[in-house]
Amino acid sequence: MKYIISIIIEKPINELIKICEEKLYSKEYMPYFSNINYISGKPGAEGSIREIILGKRRRKLVLKETVVLNNLPHEKVVLVDSSGFISKVSTQFESVNENRTEMISKYSNNSSEDFTTDFIVDINAQSYKKAG
Repeated sequence: MKYIISIIIEKPINELIKICEEKLYSKEYMPYFSNINYISGKPGAEGSIREIILGKRRRKLVLKETVVLNNLPHEKVVLVDSSGFISKVSTQFESVNENRTEMISKYSNNSSEDFTTDFIVDINAQSYKKAG
């Protein structure tokens, strides 16, 4: 299963990158965000692993995210594991002009039916739209 999402965000690239690195996983941008636990490595660095918990009340989704590549502001690639479903997420940023940034996210996994990938795509798109 593969998805590609392209969104134009009404923010300069440097401001958007700062939001992505510091605030994206927060209730401000992601209503279903619950908590982040850093498992290993320096947060955001290649090879680092963190657990992201999304959901409300008894319905929780636990995602284990491993950073594969981080050369922001150009691109960040992560592997997201949720109960054995592993998705690769590549997010790229391109400055359209001084006040607009294009975000391109590419999602892929080996499953033809994966609720987790659908959920990640939807939540990620909503979060970036809120950032703009």
